[in-house]
Amino acid sequence: MFNVIQELRGNVRVFARIRPFLPNDKVEEGAMPAVEPRSEFALKIKKADNEHKFGFDKVFPPSVSQEKVFEEVRS
Repeated sequence: MFNVIQELRGNVRVFARIRPFLPNDKVEEGAMPAVEPRSEFALKIKKADNEHKFGFDKVFPPSVSQEKVFEEVRS
C-alpha cells in the first residue's frame, strides 16, 4: 500500500540527515550546529539572526546510525 501511495504522490521522497561534528571539522568546544532537527519531519537552519524551517518526509538526527538511514531509505 505504501508503494502505491508513493507512486500516486510522484515517487519522490526527501530525507535529511544531520551528521554530528567530526574531529576533523575543527569545531570549537561547545559550538552549536547551524542545522538542528525540529521533529521527525522538520529541521531548522540558523544563519546569523535568521531561522528557516523546512519539512521533509523524514529527518534523521546526529544520533541515528548510517545503517538506520539506509534501512529507511531502502523501503
